[in-house]
Order: sequence, then C-alpha cells, then structure tokens
Amino acid sequence: MEMIFSCLFQRQPLSVGGYQSSALLHLLHLQTLCSLDLTFLHFWTFVPETFSTNSAINMKISIFADVLLISAALISVDGQSWTQFLNKHIKDWMTAGQCSTVIAARRIVQPPTQVNPRISCKTFNTFISTDDVNAVRAICGRGGMPHGNNGMRISTASFPVVDCNLVFQNPPAVPPHCQYKGVARNNRRIIVRCENGEPVHFHGSQ
Repeated sequence: MEMIFSCLFQRQPLSVGGYQSSALLHLLHLQTLCSLDLTFLHFWTFVPETFSTNSAINMKISIFADVLLISAALISVDGQSWTQFLNKHIKDWMTAGQCSTVIAARRIVQPPTQVNPRISCKTFNTFISTDDVNAVRAICGRGGMPHGNNGMRISTASFPVVDCNLVFQNPPAVPPHCQYKGVARNNRRIIVRCENGEPVHFHGSQ
C-alpha cells in the first residue's frame, strides 16, 4: 500500500482537452507507474472526445468513480494471503543461524519498486519460531486484541521470534545469495493485520 500512495502523490496530472482526466485514466497511469493489476476495470468505457465543459454529470461520476476505483485498487493489493504469511513468517524450531538458508529456500525477496525495479534482497524479516500455526491464526480471534487505531491486532500469548537483518555486501548481493545475521528473541507478543480471520501482514513484535 505504501508504494501505491507513493505513486499517487508522485504521478504527473493527466489532462484530456485541457481538463483533468477521468478516474480510469488516473488508474491506467497508476498501472504503468506501480505495476498494478487493474484488469478488473475493463468494464469502464471512456471516450475522450465526449468530455466537455458541459458534462457536469460526467464530472460528478468521474470524481465518484475515482474514489471507488482507487479504493478498490488499494484493497486488492494490500497485505498478502495466509499461505504467504506462513511462508514468510513462521518456521518451527527456527534459530538465528538459519536466516540466510531459510530465506533463500523459501524465496523471500524484496519485490520490485519504483526506486529499484529489480527483485532484491529483503532487508529485514521476522520468523515466529513455533510449530503451532493455529496459535498464530488465533491472534485474529480470541488469541489477540486490537492494537492501536490502524486495524492491527496483538497476541495475548508470547512467542519466540528470530529477526533476520540483511548483511551489507559489496557489491550488493542478489537473491538467492543474500546473507543475514539473526537475532533470537523470547517472549514476544506478535502484531499482525488480519483479513477473513487470518493474519496476512506481520507488523512487528514487542
């Protein structure tokens, strides 16, 4: 989501016949900048030649659609699935010395961004060291409580975790040759974002 907001604020305004463009053109521009999958917008039809100063109704529809469609785009790309969360953040009997091996084996990488259009080494990743995945899933239910005002939840139980920090290499390493230094921490309460009753985003631990 952070990448999308960055694209929203950094994009150049589009114009059609001297007027601000429609919601669709905004999102098509976002698709180019942010590599978003906006194929669900194909139902929308916009003909630039029909856009005029007298099209008050079209303007109102365009503004309303802009809000709805951008919201839909944000919802569709925020977070990840529970399966992806399991792969990136849960490993039974995880130790600090396993960071490089596990991250390479699970193909955990930093996706392309505007600044760096190539796949690169992820700078930081945390593993919850447990074989009880249901205890982690329960954070989104009775095993957790609201945390802050941004929709996060924090676990009521504590877990051991391993924080993996990328080791600087010169020249910079690329996957799967990333090297990490791990730090084991005990009794950490896990902070996550949930969707459909399951964790999809690891926010941190405390």
